[in-house]
Amino acid sequence: MQTPSGSDTALVTTYTLGSFLCFLGVTVWMIYRAHIAAKAVAIHHVLQEDAEIIDAIVEQRYAQQDIQP
Repeated sequence: MQTPSGSDTALVTTYTLGSFLCFLGVTVWMIYRAHIAAKAVAIHHVLQEDAEIIDAIVEQRYAQQDIQP
C-alpha cells in the first residue's frame, strides 16, 4: 500500500474544498433568488391592497359628492 504524496493530498484537498464552495455558492444563490421572488410577490400584494383601499376611498368621495366616476 502506498501512502499519498504531498501533491496528491493537495489535489484532493483542493478538489474537495472547491466542490464544497461551489455547492455552498449555489445554495446561497438559490436562497437569494427565492428571497427576491418572495419580496416581489409581497410588494405586489401590498400594492394591490393599497390600490383597493384607494379605489374604495375615491368611490366613497364620489358618492358623497354625488358625482359619477
